Amino acid sequence: MIDIDTLKKYVPKIHGEHGVDSVIHRKINKSNKLYEAYSNPPGASWASIQIHHPEEDAIFTWDHIPRDPDCAKRPDSIIQYNDGKEINILSLESKEKFSNAYNDMNDLLKKFFIGSDNFNGLFNRPFAHKLFKGMDSKYIGNNDEIAYWIKNYKNKKMFSGFAFAFQPELYEKFSDFDTAQWKIKMNNLASEKDLDIVIGVGWRYEIHEPFTVIVTNVDFAKTNFCTEIVTCLSIQ
Repeated sequence: MIDIDTLKKYVPKIHGEHGVDSVIHRKINKSNKLYEAYSNPPGASWASIQIHHPEEDAIFTWDHIPRDPDCAKRPDSIIQYNDGKEINILSLESKEKFSNAYNDMNDLLKKFFIGSDNFNGLFNRPFAHKLFKGMDSKYIGNNDEIAYWIKNYKNKKMFSGFAFAFQPELYEKFSDFDTAQWKIKMNNLASEKDLDIVIGVGWRYEIHEPFTVIVTNVDFAKTNFCTEIVTCLSIQ
């Protein structure tokens, strides 16, 4: 049995971007309604993206996605929600600091899927494998109608967001954290950068318990996807 003082030695002094990714990764994987199509926790594989078909009991995989495409930005997290036959995809950029937000984030994240003059986006690429849930068999799509199904699927919506670690990250007394001021800053950022959601992650107390603050724009707030995301990622 390891005593508590020994365990405390394993608590990182700094969480940063990897800590933000890990909090989102752990929470999404506990959801019964949200899918983690893509993730970047420490040590994760960047080899593939998985999209759950809303009308089939199957998962489609795209392999060998470029890390730094021209005129696009590969997200740090991709979260999927199927609302009936509608595919909802949220692309999240995560950074160590709030000030690391950059211009054209919304446009660059979405171009990873829709493409640009210099980059063939995911929607324009054939899937590599199809995996039926509960089965080990996979196969490569062998005709254009099947291989490019995501490109031809009309009922899909794209959203973009930004996640970051608060500065300072750690609050030994949570009363020192100014939630109202951070929400003002985050709402301004969402408006300035045309983002659907902004997620701030912090840690508190001696055990570094994570907490989140989430703001969304008006249109995203009206969706079932937003309800599921906020419910899943909220840590008070």
